[in-house]
Amino acid sequence: MKTAVAVAACWAGGINAFITPGVPVVPVSARQASSSSGRVAATTRMGVSDREGLASSACSRSEALSTFGAAVLGAVVVGTGVPAPASAGSVAEANKRLSEYNLPPVVDVPGGFNTLLEGYGKDGALKNSLGSSNRDPILVTWNYPKGWIVQRPNTDTNKEAGTVSTGDYGRGDSAGLFVAPKSLIGGSSLSSKDTMEGVLKKALSQKGENQFQSFKLKSVKDGETDFNGNKYYIADFQYELLTGAGFTVERKGVASVTQIGNSVNAVVGATTANRAKTVKPQLQEIARSFRVYEGKFD
Repeated sequence: MKTAVAVAACWAGGINAFITPGVPVVPVSARQASSSSGRVAATTRMGVSDREGLASSACSRSEALSTFGAAVLGAVVVGTGVPAPASAGSVAEANKRLSEYNLPPVVDVPGGFNTLLEGYGKDGALKNSLGSSNRDPILVTWNYPKGWIVQRPNTDTNKEAGTVSTGDYGRGDSAGLFVAPKSLIGGSSLSSKDTMEGVLKKALSQKGENQFQSFKLKSVKDGETDFNGNKYYIADFQYELLTGAGFTVERKGVASVTQIGNSVNAVVGATTANRAKTVKPQLQEIARSFRVYEGKFD
């Protein structure tokens, strides 16, 4: 009986980990800034690779991943990259690379956090997703807790597949990218709760309808403005995940959303309700620090 419960907990964790947040990421348009400083235009994106786990004592991170490997990952997270060591992203490494592109450094990194800096869209496979014939790669950056796993796009001779995300997936903590055409919001402002709710619901339903219920947008607040003048908005939300096992899991999250050029971009983080008190400050830091830079990157 204990074994069955543990397996069920792991299975539920995998569903929440890989279904909820709309794993597919659509790359944002890439363009070179025209400013005399030679800086590259900055864009924010949100992709959501939401991970879920019911009982950390019931399954480890590796157990959760292997449990859903064949049954869930093949159908739900097609093309997700191989997890990278959590220690791979130091602040110094990120800032060195940013300086090479004349981009601002990452500052005010809290203790216990690493900095993710990852390229996306390197092979141009998704360049037409937002209706443009010329799309260059982007750089994504945010701070994430040490010990979390980084997942990167998988690139082979055919195309780049998967997304960029960070998480303690066995426990249900994660944050990932989501990008959509600006037509998603029309001419509305992201400061509007109705508009923000539409964006987040779209992010949570990327793998199909009827994946969640009881969505509630608790607040939308002004976030930071990046060096190019792009405004970010921070959303606090909660919902119930519908699992394949027939039960629901309450989740709470924090997202950062911005609209730049022809796209709406966000990073969406979430965790289980019973871990929210501990994890929410980490999700808030992820949202605060999230940036995407577009341009000519190696």
